Amino acid sequence: MSEGDGGDGLVPRTLLFDKTRAVPCRLAKCATWDPRLTSLLSNPAVHVREYWTHEYKSTLLSAHVAACGCTPLLRLLPPEGSDGAAFVNEHEQCIQAGKGIAITVSDGQSEELLLIPLYSSHEDGSRSPVFWGYTFPKKLAPEVGRMIELGRLALVFDLDETLLVANSLSTLDSKLAACRSEREAIQVKIAALTSSDADTGRTRDSLRMIDKAYGKEQELLMLDQDLLKQFADHDTVWYGGQKQQPTYERVALENGTSVNRPVVRMQLDGNAVLFTRIEPSKRESSMILRPRPGWEELRAYVAGETEPAGPNGRPKQRFEVYVCTAADRQYALEVWRLLDTSSMLIAPKDRSKRVVSVDTKMYSKSVLETLGITALRGGRSPGIKLRKGAARSAAAAEADVNPDTHPGVMPLALVIDDRVDVWEASSQPHVLQVTPWNYYNDEAQRRAGYATHVAGISEVELRRVRAAAIRLRSEAFQSINVGARGVLEAFQLASSGAPEAQQAAGQLLELLPSVSNVPLLL
Repeated sequence: MSEGDGGDGLVPRTLLFDKTRAVPCRLAKCATWDPRLTSLLSNPAVHVREYWTHEYKSTLLSAHVAACGCTPLLRLLPPEGSDGAAFVNEHEQCIQAGKGIAITVSDGQSEELLLIPLYSSHEDGSRSPVFWGYTFPKKLAPEVGRMIELGRLALVFDLDETLLVANSLSTLDSKLAACRSEREAIQVKIAALTSSDADTGRTRDSLRMIDKAYGKEQELLMLDQDLLKQFADHDTVWYGGQKQQPTYERVALENGTSVNRPVVRMQLDGNAVLFTRIEPSKRESSMILRPRPGWEELRAYVAGETEPAGPNGRPKQRFEVYVCTAADRQYALEVWRLLDTSSMLIAPKDRSKRVVSVDTKMYSKSVLETLGITALRGGRSPGIKLRKGAARSAAAAEADVNPDTHPGVMPLALVIDDRVDVWEASSQPHVLQVTPWNYYNDEAQRRAGYATHVAGISEVELRRVRAAAIRLRSEAFQSINVGARGVLEAFQLASSGAPEAQQAAGQLLELLPSVSNVPLLL
């Protein structure tokens, strides 16, 4: 990059838009220079792929937020002498049209260098055109810009043990067998205690409490097993002397066909319980679903149902919802259909692209892939591919990324999951981890009279999620709209601009407003 350096650290380059149009410029590295750009920009001629347009024209704001408040990697300045006219004209067109210049960085065209136009202000009161350069995954900056102007936060949900507990007959059989085995082992230990000393007495009391909890867990599992067998055999459920009749719901499948699924919705001890059959002709695909307490309240808030409707008759949408789960795809789509009771969180037409299933034995979950910003890999299973059978650990991920200080990969995305380690390292800072929803174990301990509050804590987790979503969205958009927008939009005004002295001195960090992105607010 030092070839052709004019002695002032500025390297002559030419932007080639097509065979007939070339724009000379000078390139200056910033302190945050990305070494990957060295080979791309080593040639005197740099090929432009296309313009990046933004309907709201806030290109610099979008890029700054997409970069999580980091400084640009480079600056492009006009050349000296008469060659500067083409640069000035190109800059002016970009400013007026609210667009930037996109240059492909990676061979797969998944990453791009975005050049954003703004003005530099000089101490003598003059202004000069300049472009700031950032690298992003191809769709990231436009998506961030769209979400900024709509005031929305991306909310990604896991399913099993985060929002619900689901079982088939086979999984209930397995859980019941394991519970009985554990209980028998405890009873053997109790029988072996023959001494009457105080320590043995305390041990016996503790084991009896554990035995009692296992007994309660068996009862809960056997109840659900009985109810699910009824549904599997007859499509109906008898409980408390009442017969719960099914509704047969027509469900469109991704292959263009549709099925009629029997569905039973009922209340047990004040909690919602759902029954469905993934493949209507196969008894063994019958499922019992227990949504986590607080889900309906969280769903209604995220859907905007708790607030007055807007001018269009619909509630204001403050979140864009996605699902990323390790569950089977058809199961995941059906479970989400039943959880999203009003279809206000994800429209039916969008479920196929917004509900993503990942084989977490082979892949890690990815925020950018879940949001559709980067391409899905592994068919319908997005994520970073690992060696087959490779062990994955949170500790290994921490070696590369510290979730406490890393800005994440998408500043306006929040993930709700009971596990962090299933996410790729750069996505982990986005995860608000919740206590796993283990209905049978938690409820059994409560019914056995345990002094612990595991069940109570687990049940109120979705209230914590709601409170966190409210706070994070408020703080993120407060910093964007109140703190950053005015400063950055002024940089793109010919009457204002960013001080050139600070830019040239490498003081961009002091010049730019901070942005409270979601990962660093968690």
